[in-house]
Amino acid sequence: MYNGWISDSQEIINDNSHLSVLHTFPPKVSKEVANTLVTQFNKDLCGNVECKILTTNSQVDWAMEVICYGLSLPITEKDSVLSCVNIYSVWLSALIKPKLSIPQPIRREPEVYARKMFQHLRNLFVPRPDDSNDPNLIHFQTGLCEKALNDILNILREAKKLTRQTWNDSLKYLLWITDCLLAPPLRIGSLGERLSRNLLSTLFRIWLLACSDSFPEPPIWKALSDMCKRWRHHGVVIEQWNELSLTLTLHLDVILHGKFAHRRCFNFESDYYTIIRKLPKSEAIQCWFRFLHIIGNPVELSSYEIIAHTPKLMEVVYESEIPLDFSQVGGLNQLPFIFLIVMQGLSNIIDILLRCESRSICQLLDRIAMVYPSYPTRINALPSNKDFVKLPDHNEGNESPNLGNNPSGLIASFNSNTIVQLLGQWLFQASQIKILPEAREFEAGKAEACGALCRLFSTERCDKTYLTNYLSRFYTSIRLGLTVNEVSKGQTLANIILNSANLFRCDLKGVLILLPHYIQALEKILLYKEPKIEANVPKGELRRSAIHILLSIVSFPLHFYNLSIYDNSQDDSNKHADVKVSSFRLRIVNLMLQALQTETDSVNTQMLLGGFLLLTEDTVSHSDRWNNSKFDLSQFAKMHVLEDANLSANLNFGPGDSVDSDNNVSTTTSTSSVTPLVSRRSASNVIEFAVKQRSNTKTENISSVNESVEPTFLKRTLPPEYDHPISLCYLCVLMITERLEPLWKGDFSVTLMALDVLSNFAHVPINADTLSSKMVINRLCQYIESQIRRPPRYQSRDLHSMIVASFSCLLSWISCHNQLMEDKECLQTVLAVVEQGMAGIVAEEELNHTGQGILKGKKMRKPASGRVREAAESVLYYLLNQLNAFPSPCGPSTTSSLLDEENILDFVNNLRLTEGPKSISPVVINKDDIKYYSLHKNTIIGLFEINFEDDGVPPTAVVIARNATGKYVWVSQLRHLAFGDSKLAAANLRYISRPSPMDNLGSRDNVQHSYFPNCIERIPVTNCSNSIPTLDAVVDTKTMPSQARFKKLLNDQAKIEDDYFIKLRNANSNVPYPNGSIEAKQPQPQKHFKVARMLLTQLGLLNLDTLQANPNELLTPLVQLEASDDYNRELQLLDSFPCRVHEVVYMFYVKSGQSTLSDIVRNMDDLSKLNKDFIEFIHSLGWPMDENTYPNWRINVRSKKPFSRQCSVSDDRSQELESVDITDNAKTSSESKKLNKNSMFYHGDAISEIAIVLVGTSIFPKFKAVDLSSLDGVVGPKKLVEMAPLAEIESLTPLKKRKPLLVRDSSKGKLNRQNAVNQVIDHETIIVWLEKFEDYLAYPIKDTLNELGICNNQPDGSRRGSSSNMNNKGVERETTIIFVYPLQNGLYRIHLTVTSISKGGVAGPLIHGMAVSKNVLGKLTRQTIHNIANRQRLEVESASSPFLIRRNKIQEIAKKHQIKVNFPDYYVSSF
Repeated sequence: MYNGWISDSQEIINDNSHLSVLHTFPPKVSKEVANTLVTQFNKDLCGNVECKILTTNSQVDWAMEVICYGLSLPITEKDSVLSCVNIYSVWLSALIKPKLSIPQPIRREPEVYARKMFQHLRNLFVPRPDDSNDPNLIHFQTGLCEKALNDILNILREAKKLTRQTWNDSLKYLLWITDCLLAPPLRIGSLGERLSRNLLSTLFRIWLLACSDSFPEPPIWKALSDMCKRWRHHGVVIEQWNELSLTLTLHLDVILHGKFAHRRCFNFESDYYTIIRKLPKSEAIQCWFRFLHIIGNPVELSSYEIIAHTPKLMEVVYESEIPLDFSQVGGLNQLPFIFLIVMQGLSNIIDILLRCESRSICQLLDRIAMVYPSYPTRINALPSNKDFVKLPDHNEGNESPNLGNNPSGLIASFNSNTIVQLLGQWLFQASQIKILPEAREFEAGKAEACGALCRLFSTERCDKTYLTNYLSRFYTSIRLGLTVNEVSKGQTLANIILNSANLFRCDLKGVLILLPHYIQALEKILLYKEPKIEANVPKGELRRSAIHILLSIVSFPLHFYNLSIYDNSQDDSNKHADVKVSSFRLRIVNLMLQALQTETDSVNTQMLLGGFLLLTEDTVSHSDRWNNSKFDLSQFAKMHVLEDANLSANLNFGPGDSVDSDNNVSTTTSTSSVTPLVSRRSASNVIEFAVKQRSNTKTENISSVNESVEPTFLKRTLPPEYDHPISLCYLCVLMITERLEPLWKGDFSVTLMALDVLSNFAHVPINADTLSSKMVINRLCQYIESQIRRPPRYQSRDLHSMIVASFSCLLSWISCHNQLMEDKECLQTVLAVVEQGMAGIVAEEELNHTGQGILKGKKMRKPASGRVREAAESVLYYLLNQLNAFPSPCGPSTTSSLLDEENILDFVNNLRLTEGPKSISPVVINKDDIKYYSLHKNTIIGLFEINFEDDGVPPTAVVIARNATGKYVWVSQLRHLAFGDSKLAAANLRYISRPSPMDNLGSRDNVQHSYFPNCIERIPVTNCSNSIPTLDAVVDTKTMPSQARFKKLLNDQAKIEDDYFIKLRNANSNVPYPNGSIEAKQPQPQKHFKVARMLLTQLGLLNLDTLQANPNELLTPLVQLEASDDYNRELQLLDSFPCRVHEVVYMFYVKSGQSTLSDIVRNMDDLSKLNKDFIEFIHSLGWPMDENTYPNWRINVRSKKPFSRQCSVSDDRSQELESVDITDNAKTSSESKKLNKNSMFYHGDAISEIAIVLVGTSIFPKFKAVDLSSLDGVVGPKKLVEMAPLAEIESLTPLKKRKPLLVRDSSKGKLNRQNAVNQVIDHETIIVWLEKFEDYLAYPIKDTLNELGICNNQPDGSRRGSSSNMNNKGVERETTIIFVYPLQNGLYRIHLTVTSISKGGVAGPLIHGMAVSKNVLGKLTRQTIHNIANRQRLEVESASSPFLIRRNKIQEIAKKHQIKVNFPDYYVSSF
């Protein structure tokens, strides 16, 4: 830098102008003269009166010679030395404000005399050999020196328009005294050691003042650099250099990017900054570059020999009577610590230039009391608080960073190659220094340099292209740093791992060459509880960074399957060869499996769980690489279960019975102490054997288990012979389930993460047997049972949240594996745990007490909590209503029928017109013919009958049932035979013809039939037989006429009958045989029935015995409802309620360099211009929505009134837009369809659904490039994004206007939710696609949340579910932003930003920083969105599931519209 310039250092060192004339006299004489005159001068010259002496220049010169000698007096002459300092302090003030007490010559020429005083004041700082043993005298001299330095600093700071000569003399004066004190070896307690910090601070500050007024010439700068090299064996020199360099670098950042652009500057305070901020820009940049190089090459501080060749230090070596090692020279024993400090300073400068987070700069500015630290404390490659952005409050000051409106200040603009060229040479040299056995302490500085290089080359910039020679040197440095040997025990390796978490996700060319070395290093860290390296680093942070690296490379083996790299990670040179990246897959798999078994940190465990799912999904997506070979999972499972059984039999699970990892056993998991709910004998006897072996205690004793006992399990790995996607999936779920209850039951966040990931494992598309599925359901039921049975002191909200999450996980596995419910024992297991969730363990206790079963109606219900009961009921509802019913005939967009009363009535009534008048009864059916009933207050049934005239159609009833899980429509027909026997049924309905008569029937016999036996006359008559007298026996004169009349009537009637029979016989004799009038024929079938009554009767709902039991009371099971207009509206509202949990996700596309919301929104107007990978991504998230095929969701841009589940975005003219009527229906429909296809995607499964909205100008019309607000002279309407579940088929009935679940508050222009149907908590999810990764720093989060209405406040100014409800400040909703960036290697980097962190942590399976392949990106993103929403539902007590919302609405309708009548009136009104 200063080549060709002569340094002034020797001139300064050899300058003797500080000597006085009195120094030539004997000390006794000079001392007596100085003491006498200085005392007098102090009395006459330091007062407030005008100076009457020293009126000429010669007099002043003579007095200054005396004072010059007085400053060199022994410190024992305290008064004299102090008087000299006071005199010069007053005289130097003439530079700023001359006083009357100052001699007139000095007031006339202050700068001339000030330069002389600078020379004389050198004597004050010269150490006194005679006083070196007296600490009090040294302390007094230190105070005088500090006073002089402070006075000079204050005077020069306030002085104006000083000449260059004055500034040069002041700088030379400071350089001379600093060299005098700091060039010699360090002595503890000496004047140099006491004064060094203040002296250097004063030197640098005055130097900065000189740069501001009169920039020093190159010889002075070169002198400063040469002399700093003489002082750098003092740690304080490097500390002050660090502080000054960092402050100048921060100011350079301010110059280039504006006020405090760097995030760390807000709390930064430095003594230098008050001076630096006043420097002109050009001078500030020059100062930054020159001060950066004043200590020369910092790497020289790692060499004792180089530093010891300083002249003053070499004098000590030459004067020593015994040979000295260089490290024994005074002060050089702290050289390792000094080397570490200088490397930390360079690291912090790189952090500022790169804008990356690291520990606070202020920590470096505090003096460290230790001689040298044993490890570098920098940990800045991990996700820090910057990943969890907290939006600033509008009421706070402007000092906080504005992430929404000033994003450009967070983007580094320094070219990476420039930084490497500036500082890389030093870092490369420092990272490759050879550590000798006698100088192992220097490894800390080397480790710091390697860490800085890792951060430099893994910075979050996608447009950086490092030069090839820089990359090669970097890879060489890292490869050497990852080597562990007898000298280097692993400190460098640890710091490289800590700072290179982003290395494999930064698109560096040729970075895969480091893959073997990093895998080898990760194995030293993650395979053991205690890393096999000697490094005093935070173990949790080290493992976390290692896990980040592991998550970055987990997709490499299958993504770069056939790519060859050079592997020289082995010490044996014969093993160096080209290998394929796929050969490392099994090592990575086992590394992740064993990392979970040795992990104890909560955050690290959650990251590994997310990595498990990524590993499995990625492996399954490439299952074709296994050539579709069949795999026998039972043998692999049996191997693991038998090993577990042997371990359980041989080990005592106590605190001291853990097996070390080196013996292939890890102390991380536990056996289950829960007895199975039922005998779980299934197709897999292996699982049953495992359960019996590992369930040796009863469930009643679970509370007595000592939770402090550390459980033990065999370490699980994936052998090469069992390498298959099926075995990997089985092993992952096995490890998660076996650790769920014994190890993680006390960790809320890990348990939730494990359950989330386990739920997502249910969706892994593996065509295997039911072995793993049964194991998961079995262990989930055990876990739920054990948690419910925990003692009351453990029952808490967090515990209930874990139980709810377990039920949700169980439901996921049942919905994805419906075939398991066909197994009787598996179904019994699920139903048993569902009963425990709904009723608690009271029913089981009663069963154990009574010894006999208890009917359902008589069981006591004491669930653990209402949330647990609801979660168990959701599983039961699914089993009863939706098992094996997804997808429905209407497609995956709905689980309910799309038919309603109007559709069915239109269809039935139209049959008469299409099929003819004989097909159906001519009576038109209307809504009044539909009878509605409430069944058990949780189901609404609508019934109406259809009577067909056609002989082939049996009586029909249409049933419309609405319950908590949806709406279902059935057609019920009364048939004697099944549909399969239709021919036989038709034959039974035809008349049977009589057989033809036979000719050989013979003659007809006339037989007289008697009414009594023939032997009746032979029975003897007894007196008893006459107990009832005959009519003739009781006749008398009074009754005789009546009897005669009665006999006559009998005779006449007998005659008439005989005549009739004779005529009839004569008539029948003329009739041919057979007689058609008396022929026996099959009766006609009845065509008119009360089908509804018969159906309800057959279902046992209209049993007469039950109905007549309480004829005067209201019927409880089946209640008739009164149909009215209000009732019909409430049914429509009920139909609009969702049947599954649903989420709405907003997606944005950010082009390179975009930072404003308007530019970002306009990107979605033309999807054809966007990245094709983005188009594939949104199609992997779901399917494009269409009006006809996805009737449950709708985007409508021309609707005046909102629909259900709508998201309305208003503009400034929302009041006007509400009153506009649109008549151009054709154009409206066309635009709606176009937007519908291009702006919304959908995905649904049996229990959840998600809609992805592509946010463009159709959603935010005010961001359009061209103003299209007018349409035919009318102000255009507001734009709505509507997700409305419709209860009708589009082709049959028009779209109905329904009461909204999300409505727009026109006064605020934001979205508000109605509490009655609030199933999604105040949490939103946004997906942002980045073309340039660092644009996530500039993304307008605040503007986006405002436009989407997410930053709205609650009425009371607080947020539900937040612990900070005591304040009245408005709080934004919790929002998760998922940034997706496509790497050049074909993978996708994930960056998560959340506005706040809930107690349960951040949901997975996507982990911050994860590198994901294209095959699984869409699926993992969907699962993350669902898990985030589920976490928020767990956080807020008021969150209700869809089935609960529907059930409450059904109960409300039944209570409001029931008809209260007794039995007779009920029966008459019904039928």
